[in-house]
Amino acid sequence: MAQEKVTITIDTTKTFQTIEGFGAFNTISQWRHETAEKKYDLLANDLGLSMLRFELPPTFQPAKDSDYNTRGEVFGGPDLQHNFQDVRELSKRGITKFIATIWSPPAWMKTLNKEGKGPTTSNGGSLREDRLEDFAVYCAAYCRVFRRETGVELYALGIQNEPEFAEPYNSCKYNPVQLREALRYVGRKFREEGISTKIYVPEALPAQQHLPDFFNAINNDSDPGLDFLSSH
Repeated sequence: MAQEKVTITIDTTKTFQTIEGFGAFNTISQWRHETAEKKYDLLANDLGLSMLRFELPPTFQPAKDSDYNTRGEVFGGPDLQHNFQDVRELSKRGITKFIATIWSPPAWMKTLNKEGKGPTTSNGGSLREDRLEDFAVYCAAYCRVFRRETGVELYALGIQNEPEFAEPYNSCKYNPVQLREALRYVGRKFREEGISTKIYVPEALPAQQHLPDFFNAINNDSDPGLDFLSSH
């Protein structure tokens, strides 16, 4: 069966979307067939990487009164300090945008998980209402430590990866109202401390068809505490 010819016309004078960068999640440590220096050079100069995303792990503050831990385990890498090393090396090669995402707050900030156990960082659970301020302090502290350890400002922070999933790995569930409340606290803390890191939400999957619910809970709220936020 003959196929019809199709003519495609591209109007280069019209812009519909701006792509800010080309990147991936950090699993550099799993790539074992090259030296560290070669990996960084290939990523920056051959692949053309311009941004990198990684986890802000709950091991950063495993207990309420514990110090901030820069060597805690990170998904996709051996520890948080390794992430910082990757940022330092890649920033030398011209990469300027680094994004951290929370898979789960520390267990001490959460409700019991989906199995009624814990609290744990895995298998869901939600951020407790009485820990919202602690969570905001935690996020702000990570941004400060990131800058101190790398010499680079964290470009953006996602406060929850896939907020509708209770996964066997680090995960935390939010409904749209809960996510909006967490944003209020984190955003106010960032503004109070002069932190320029962007906050983005909701990192939900379009296939679940609830993205508008998260966007509307934020964008339709009249609280001036949300006037510094934008949804992506």
